[in-house]
Amino acid sequence: GAPRFAKTKRMDAIDLASYLAMEFEALSSLMDSLDRPEESMQWQERYDRLRERINDHHWDFEDGCYYDVDSHGHQLPMKTTAGLMALAAGVPDRDQAEALRLHITHAREFWSPFPLPSVAQDEIDHGKSPWGGTVHPWANHLVYHGLRRYGFYEEANQLGRRTLGEIAHVYARTGCLYDRYDASGECLPADLPGDNDFGETGAQPDAPITAAIYIALTHEL
Repeated sequence: GAPRFAKTKRMDAIDLASYLAMEFEALSSLMDSLDRPEESMQWQERYDRLRERINDHHWDFEDGCYYDVDSHGHQLPMKTTAGLMALAAGVPDRDQAEALRLHITHAREFWSPFPLPSVAQDEIDHGKSPWGGTVHPWANHLVYHGLRRYGFYEEANQLGRRTLGEIAHVYARTGCLYDRYDASGECLPADLPGDNDFGETGAQPDAPITAAIYIALTHEL
């Protein structure tokens, strides 16, 4: 399982908060396109309030990261891709986005041979378990769009191409698309540790979400 969930039984998850912000923003845009300005404004106000709350409670100024928060309001300092989802939601300001860009492109953090590991490489809990350091292409796709949202086009394109390249490389060797991959590029997905909670071994093969991401990134790039 994910090391971040081992720190507490209950939390305000930064990735869930970011997904909700994306939904609020999308609903505001949808209402606007349907010429329903009052409803559009209501969803925009909800987005603005949530964005402010995320920055007030989840952002660590010293580390330049977004973290989960436990039930007591204390941040749980672990650099994970969950904290990068805020980029796709448009939550950071320019300085915060730049701080996240630096973490993303740091060779000892998220810019691994196959980026982006779900737990940064310099974290003590980094490994090859599900959500413990392996790469999930759908998460890469959201970060790709987050980078583009802030004008980091070169970094976004590099991430997109490296994601496509590793998926294609593994497919050429195995004939399979997987839900997660080894960040080091040394281990085939089928040989990765599984989720001990369910007695699984290896990554999930024939993953439709990875097929969808591959098609989307190929089209976008």
